[in-house]
Amino acid sequence: IDLTELVAALVAIHQARSDVRLVVVGRGEGGEEQALVAMAERAGIRAMIDYRGWLQPAQIRAVLGEADLALSPMRDTLINRARGLAKLLELMGAGLPIVASAVGQAGEYLEHERSGLLCPPGDPAALAAAALRLLADGDLRARLAAGARAGAAHFNWDTLAATAEAAYTSFQDGPGRRSSRSKCSKSGGGSGSL
Repeated sequence: IDLTELVAALVAIHQARSDVRLVVVGRGEGGEEQALVAMAERAGIRAMIDYRGWLQPAQIRAVLGEADLALSPMRDTLINRARGLAKLLELMGAGLPIVASAVGQAGEYLEHERSGLLCPPGDPAALAAAALRLLADGDLRARLAAGARAGAAHFNWDTLAATAEAAYTSFQDGPGRRSSRSKCSKSGGGSGSL
């Protein structure tokens, strides 16, 4: 999570809608939740942050069920471009409309305007505008929530396993199929197996 972008977006959201709260669940790997609270305090928006800490899965589902949307601002770094975002899939499966930075697999998981809203990374104004748009439009929230839930179904284990199996089968049985014991010539004139 890009905390700097998140706090800047929250400041803009607070200026437009002082009733909005950010619920934070869990603990970061390096104390990010404390950094977020400190940054929010310095920005004058500490009252917006509702930090719940570590919760049991059933409690998390209840919190997600009460939320209007989810924010996922990510820095455009090599690590964020390369990794899967399990939390994003969890939010999608919960049927939350999501505003996320278009970094890495976020663009594969979310389809802009169908299952979420994608924003340029490092653009807190775009993140805030997208969140405010969702907060103001219940029909859009419902449409994106349904799209997120449907999109998450494409990434469940059964679907992924079936897709992988179909790919292997089509490769194995496809045109131009090669024997598993191909021969090649060595520069010395003999042949060897690969």
